[in-house]
Amino acid sequence: MSSGTWGVSPLAGTAARRRRTLAHLSPIFDLHLNRSRNPSEDAWSAYDFIALIQLTVDTVALSSGLDGNLGAPRPAVLAEMTRAAAAMASGRPPEEHAHVATHVLDHLLRHDDPTPFFRSTTPTLKMAGGP
Repeated sequence: MSSGTWGVSPLAGTAARRRRTLAHLSPIFDLHLNRSRNPSEDAWSAYDFIALIQLTVDTVALSSGLDGNLGAPRPAVLAEMTRAAAAMASGRPPEEHAHVATHVLDHLLRHDDPTPFFRSTTPTLKMAGGP
């Protein structure tokens, strides 16, 4: 196998990029997998948090459009998320749908975290023949 830039295998560089990308996705998967540990007494297993997150991203992207708008108003995003949550768990009360939507959006915006940055470590690559 030939060496890539700085004497590192091209596959090693690809693996590092994939790990960095997955590190940014881990809060999304953590939120979905830990639905049972929610701040309410209700079981949220009826809700697909990953689908709610995808809807949120789509709502903001569609709202931004090509006119230079910088996002979507929070109430509009929450209304769309609440509507989707209601479709996922139609037998549950509307207040719960709104609570789930708010919880997911706040988690995405990292309102409960003192820093808005994701913590991840990346490997340090050394140049071939260098220190």
